[in-house]
Amino acid sequence: MKVTIADVAKRAGVSPSTVSRVLNDTHVQMRPETKARVEKAIKELGFTPSLPARALRTGRTNVIALIIPDITNPIWAETADGVQNAAYREGYTIVLCNAGWNGERERNYIELARNSHFDGIIINPIWTKAEDLRAQHIPAVLLGVRDGFDDFDLVGVDVVSGVLQAIDHFYDLGHRRIALVTGPLDTRSGYTRLVGYRKGMAKHGLRPPEAWQRSATFTQQGGYEMTKALLLLNEPPTAIFLANDIMAVGALSAAKELGVVVPEQLSVIGFDNTTVAAVTTPSLTTLTYPKRERGETAIQALVRRIRQEDGEPQRVIFPCQLVERESCAPPPHEKGNR
Repeated sequence: MKVTIADVAKRAGVSPSTVSRVLNDTHVQMRPETKARVEKAIKELGFTPSLPARALRTGRTNVIALIIPDITNPIWAETADGVQNAAYREGYTIVLCNAGWNGERERNYIELARNSHFDGIIINPIWTKAEDLRAQHIPAVLLGVRDGFDDFDLVGVDVVSGVLQAIDHFYDLGHRRIALVTGPLDTRSGYTRLVGYRKGMAKHGLRPPEAWQRSATFTQQGGYEMTKALLLLNEPPTAIFLANDIMAVGALSAAKELGVVVPEQLSVIGFDNTTVAAVTTPSLTTLTYPKRERGETAIQALVRRIRQEDGEPQRVIFPCQLVERESCAPPPHEKGNR
């Protein structure tokens, strides 16, 4: 049978309320030997407090849901690491929820957090609208810039300026035939990269054909398929910017399969500077930003909301910086081009 607070109290020779005070760390004056007996009884009996019961007693479970779109992308591992470290310091446990780019799963995880009395949510909302999140009446912080969420704290990245840096780098190397492979355009992440690409091309007086502007899933396969299609065009690009590093890995695979040498014949830039970027062949030029710091900042903002501290919604936007590696070079001469 499940061990109860009454069982712990009996073993320690104290009242159930004393056990509760130890569990909830209420800082009420207590003899050290009494606290030690309770902690020993908890350990001996293997007692674990019920989250719903704790919520009824204290109004808190000290649990936060981190809802991410894709656990297979290393960016979220690094972000989750920052979230978890900061949460641990604040006394919270993180429940990691992988929505897998699925709107129904994303909504179900939000409802799970509410129904389980979690203290808050950190989310990169792909499909959830502001009014739907607001209706849950649970503190929430966004990972990413989203329209319509003006009353929520958010911690994002200046994606457009990052893409502009990538286009500038290609241009400075001499590329004019620059293509884009972004994510689904019905997501903010995919659309924002398209906006940055078009601004960057217009800045340099370049008017790329629609055939050079592709969208795909945020996966290695998506990057592979779209890069292969681009390289098989009658007038293929000499440079491709891809929406994330995983897609860029797919681009490198497609180029290798077609006998296109990177960077001598094709330059490639990714986004996120994940651990994979440094170990590809050639190593990947990409855009970086402080992923762990983003996670830590999100926790700090959420804890303020959980504690019901006053203040206007905060918007913390981290800048991007280009990390130059081996996947970019000047374009080949037209005569020697594919």
